[in-house]
Amino acid sequence: MSVPEQTPYKEYMGNGVTKNFALEFTCDSKQELKVFIDNVEPELSTWSLVGGSVVFTTAPASDSKIVLKRATKLERTTNYSSTNNSFRPEAINKDLDRVWLKLQELGVADMLLKIYVDRLHGEQKDYIDNKD
Repeated sequence: MSVPEQTPYKEYMGNGVTKNFALEFTCDSKQELKVFIDNVEPELSTWSLVGGSVVFTTAPASDSKIVLKRATKLERTTNYSSTNNSFRPEAINKDLDRVWLKLQELGVADMLLKIYVDRLHGEQKDYIDNKD
């Protein structure tokens, strides 16, 4: 499987009722997903990854900010060898897919940093412009 073009980051606002939040990006396991509610990472036992959605046991409160982002581990799981038939297309594709997933995450990290810096710059400019 090739990795589709996607943004491995999604934000939602809680409404006190909704428990299911779609990822809208590929994520193979709960261990490679970071979930935040109002910038706090909830206990792993309070949510699950089910069919491409994060499902909370209790709906996040109204106006709470829910952030879902993929966090692919930087590890290679296959040790290739010419003697044990491990150098096969399926194994190579899986490792290359992990590289592409991580590259997508790094692109999002740059985007989020730019948004943060621009916002901070705007706040400082407003402060200076409105200073008596």
